[in-house]
Amino acid sequence: MRLLFTGDMYFGGDFLNKLPRSHRDWEHPFKEVAPIFAQANLRVGNLESPLHAGPAPPKKRNLLHSPPESISALRYLGFDVLTLGNNHITDHGREGVIATKKTLNENGISCCGAGVNIDEAARPAFARSGSFVMAVLSYVALNEDVDAEIAGPSTEGCVPLGLSRIEKDIAKALKKANHVCVSLHWGYQYHHYPSPDQIALARAIIDLGALVVHGHHPHVLQGFERHNHGLILYSLGNFFMPDFLRTDGKHFEFPKESRETAIALCDVSPSGVESVRTVPMMITPDMRMVPSTGRTKDRSRAKIERLSEPLRLARYDSHWRAHRMNIQRTLERRQLKKSLQNMALRARNAGFRGFGEKLSLQNLKGGARTILRYLRLRLF
Repeated sequence: MRLLFTGDMYFGGDFLNKLPRSHRDWEHPFKEVAPIFAQANLRVGNLESPLHAGPAPPKKRNLLHSPPESISALRYLGFDVLTLGNNHITDHGREGVIATKKTLNENGISCCGAGVNIDEAARPAFARSGSFVMAVLSYVALNEDVDAEIAGPSTEGCVPLGLSRIEKDIAKALKKANHVCVSLHWGYQYHHYPSPDQIALARAIIDLGALVVHGHHPHVLQGFERHNHGLILYSLGNFFMPDFLRTDGKHFEFPKESRETAIALCDVSPSGVESVRTVPMMITPDMRMVPSTGRTKDRSRAKIERLSEPLRLARYDSHWRAHRMNIQRTLERRQLKKSLQNMALRARNAGFRGFGEKLSLQNLKGGARTILRYLRLRLF
């Protein structure tokens, strides 16, 4: 049995802006990767937005949604299960969760990880191919970087990640399925390595009987590892996540490295995962998914291998701390650079005199601090 896994996806933002409604072809961006999807018996991905647009919740800047008709793309690729446990599935409230699940169910796609209450959110999804049945469970990490809505007894949201809950859910699911996949929205954005706690948790989940741990949320690729009978995919990055306009009017752009992605194909038997291979691909500027070829393909596969190698290091903790510090500095440099670009844009649009009239002593001090911080990070 061959299983296929992808990372995060949604079908809004710049993708909609670049395609006029009269010329929208939901299948077109995926025609070059569809043959790869056809190689698998079962396909699993993470849907990072509701298939619905409703009133925007207050104070949320990064608001995602996919039009209901984008279900055509999901159906075209043949997804069997979509996990909804993430920090954007509740972007359009209770109605968004209800509408999304209804659309998926009507189109024969199972889903799990979110619901109008905790009991509904925690129900596993089941996918069948012949006599093979796989259960999928979906959870979100309880940290500020994920910041997902947690379902309550009567409120919509997702299922919190906890090993004791996962242990019970796996045991229950295995009564109805041959194998269990545990899908986790976790980790830290733009980090190329999982934290030591994530590694320990993922291995424990495999030891509890899961076949695959399917990770997502960092928006970049991370490594993978075989553990006993199972497979751990720490992060498959963005499968299809266009840039978008935030609610404050600013344009959000993913870093260039987020355009590099991969899907994982793994062959399984009753005893566990037999083999796994990654298929590198990228999102082109005109919003097409294309498999990597030639040197690009070789570099991508080498990168995944490079990201996987340190996972078994005896001193992984120190490796992780150094990486985290480096990423935090990189992200701060990006933010400061963006601030400087915005300052320059405002000055150019307002003209020298107009910009000067709007300046206050506080603004001058803030601008000077931004410039000094940027120079310090660049130099050191």
